[in-house]
Amino acid sequence: MSLVLGLDIGTSRATGVLVDTAAGRVLARHILPYAPGFTISERWPGGAEQDPKVWADAAMRVCRECVLASQKRRIYIESVAITGLFGGLGVPVGTDFEPLRSVPIWLDRRATAEAEALRRDLPTDALRSVTGMDVIDPYFGFVKLVWYMARETGLYLRTHRLLTPVGYIARLLTGEHTTDLSSMANFGGLLDARTWQVNQEMADVLSKVASGIAGVRLEVRPDLFGTIVRSDEVIGEATGVGAALSGIPEGVPVVAGGVDTSVAMLAVGASSPGDNALIMGTSWTWGLLRDGGPDSKVLSRMVTVPHVIRPNDLVCSFGGGAYLGGAAGHWMPQMVTSTQLETLDREAALVPPGSGGLVFHPFLAGASGPIWRSDLTAAFVGLRADHHRGHMYRAVLEGAAFLLEDGMRTVAASGVPLAPSTTVVDAGLGTALWRRIVADVVRRPLAHIAAFPGTAYGAAMLAAVGAKLAREEDVLGWVPTMRAVQPTEDEAVLEAYGEARGRFWRSMRALNGEVGGTSPKGSA
Repeated sequence: MSLVLGLDIGTSRATGVLVDTAAGRVLARHILPYAPGFTISERWPGGAEQDPKVWADAAMRVCRECVLASQKRRIYIESVAITGLFGGLGVPVGTDFEPLRSVPIWLDRRATAEAEALRRDLPTDALRSVTGMDVIDPYFGFVKLVWYMARETGLYLRTHRLLTPVGYIARLLTGEHTTDLSSMANFGGLLDARTWQVNQEMADVLSKVASGIAGVRLEVRPDLFGTIVRSDEVIGEATGVGAALSGIPEGVPVVAGGVDTSVAMLAVGASSPGDNALIMGTSWTWGLLRDGGPDSKVLSRMVTVPHVIRPNDLVCSFGGGAYLGGAAGHWMPQMVTSTQLETLDREAALVPPGSGGLVFHPFLAGASGPIWRSDLTAAFVGLRADHHRGHMYRAVLEGAAFLLEDGMRTVAASGVPLAPSTTVVDAGLGTALWRRIVADVVRRPLAHIAAFPGTAYGAAMLAAVGAKLAREEDVLGWVPTMRAVQPTEDEAVLEAYGEARGRFWRSMRALNGEVGGTSPKGSA
């Protein structure tokens, strides 16, 4: 029996799972939280930054724990793969590969002026034809890169390379600088979907816009991103330095890995067009698989990246709700009420559907796809003296579910077929109440894996496939049997959610104008 290690570097915690390749059993799991995992920049409104050394320290500590678990069993790790958060700008490093600054992560929305400048200079048709996406938004790394070039020009001129969080950890282990396809596509604006290389014309546009803002000539160099590789490609072996840092034996192959949403889809066995999953972590993201290839249809207003194992055949498209839309919860339990999540969940379960007329707009850091509005802010609407924190927390959960429903309907309206059910990836962060609310609001069955090890499990699958310790069909066979959560047929519940849905979108439009809301009023 051989073992593989899957490592997930998230916004709020690092997770490692040790998996045997014979049956896909999780023999050890180690989690190291660093909540909330980021700081809000006071200098830059909308800024959210994370220290890459936090990722490195957590990753190496998790690795060492998993290595110790393998040694106790006298079975040794034969491959490693890494997944992680979309790193926004990425880690800017000097020639010594030491970080030059903290990282504006996916949550960071400061680059609004740069996004406007790019919209003026970068035609949507050109962006669509090259990258397979049609959105320019501060969420994307290429917009953050223009901000970095224009606003911190001195630092940019010292920047030797940009590393994704996944690539940063991989380089510590192997000494190799690579960017996997899924992370490079998620960076946006630069990866040519036809060649899987940085498109020079797109790089020239970014250079022009940044130079215009900075007032000096600047250049986006393709070598900033190192070697662009497939997610299932072995990029190197653990070096002596990597072994000393992580405990992973020298010579163990390291597989490139990928951005967390795409790897999470693999973790739940998604393998065919239409398969879709709701990934619940610090934020939530809903993704689906579609037919890929150079001629694949652009799914408007969604992020699209190559599949982590079959990039020639499949793409993963996804959109997300707002930060902390209700899935994991630092905001309500830790930053607002100082109450355990379990307590809030119990209290919210006693509140009937519709949260007693209370509505929550969960835009604590703007909105990503398919809405794409950096200016949206969160709000409780309809708060009364008889509402308590259980009403508030249930409204947080319901608000996230209404956004999820809107995203699903947007995709369905584009003609993309969906599988009959939606799989939930919650890594223990979700609850039965949250799953029940989602199923009832979106009117779709959910498939849930109890005690699921999360996205790190998908990284372990990639480690096995990339090192040729297992085939794709083998690792898909690892996925445990799922439990079904059927949507309610209770007419009173459906009516309550229909009314709540109407309140949600009416108040949203009153506060912010047209922002979405394809869900018909009064239906559930």
